[in-house]
Amino acid sequence: MKKISAKVGDIVAIPAKNGEYFIAVILVKNPFGVAYGFFKGTSGIKPISIDLHPPVEPHPIYSGDPSMAHGRWKIIGHDERLLSLFPADPEIYHYQHKDKPNPDIGPYGSGETASGKLRPLTKEEAEELGLASGEYRQTYLPELLEEHLNAKLGDGKES
Repeated sequence: MKKISAKVGDIVAIPAKNGEYFIAVILVKNPFGVAYGFFKGTSGIKPISIDLHPPVEPHPIYSGDPSMAHGRWKIIGHDERLLSLFPADPEIYHYQHKDKPNPDIGPYGSGETASGKLRPLTKEEAEELGLASGEYRQTYLPELLEEHLNAKLGDGKES
């Protein structure tokens, strides 16, 4: 069986519990993992393009790509123009620990690029990301990413 190798710009369909799919584009592969830019909601497998696509989720999620090698996640297209809809250098985020403050991390947390550049987050960003509530996770194993996306679908929130 030929191994599927996902590439930056590939459009990926991840199964959702409602019978549809979460649609994402692979943004980068870097030391943090594979960054996926997600489109809101779920849909059937259908073509998307820079001119015709669902609204985008504001924050990419890091995971891996082994599920594609097993055929569970499907590569349904490739369009590097979609990359322009998402951050070029997706960040991971760090909490500021109250019991052991880190002087390199902002008071509400920090975003870090793959090159190691840190920037302080605003209170609003920390709340939106789930840093303030403790819901944020930096990366997900592919099977846990599916669980996370489906859990958000189940509670009425956008994916």
